[in-house]
Parts: sequence; structure tokens; C-alpha cells
Amino acid sequence: MYVSMSQIISGRIRTDKKGWHNMGKAKRIKELNKIKEWLLTTCNFNSQVYKAIDRMSINNLPGNCGIMNRLTTDGYIAGQDYPGELRFIKNLIKKEC
Repeated sequence: MYVSMSQIISGRIRTDKKGWHNMGKAKRIKELNKIKEWLLTTCNFNSQVYKAIDRMSINNLPGNCGIMNRLTTDGYIAGQDYPGELRFIKNLIKKEC
């Protein structure tokens, strides 16, 4: 089962067994690191976006918006415009982190 960036930001996750419940800090950190690891592979090393993603932490997260549901620990679930959507996410992180 994957975890979305939206769930990491909100700190809540839904499972079949428990329904909606709070995600512990250690799990949030672990899952955020998986997303960061994947996102960093899509950036130029030492770019502003790379640096913003690298410094993103549980205490320094971007705002939550619908597109963050598609950014998961398994990568990005593309909509109609994969490059544009990924660029939007990266720019949001750069702006807010």
C-alpha cells in the first residue's frame, strides 16, 4: 500500500483495518523520505528545486492541495499532463519549503 504526500501533510491515513487514523511521526518521516528520494531523481543536482526538496521535512511541508494525492511513495500517478503536473508540484515545494 502506498502513502500519498497529502496523507503525510495531514498526518492521517486510511487503512482497511482501522479506517482513518493518525499516522505516527516516525512513519510520516519514513514515508516523506521515500517521496523525497524519488522526487530528487527528477531534478538537476544543485538546482533550487533540488535544494528545496532536500530541505523539506515534517516541520517544513508545502500546503496541501488535490494534486498531492497523486504524489505517492510509489512515484507519481500521472493525470493528463505528467510533465506539467510534476513541474507544478516542484514549484510549489520550491515556493513553500
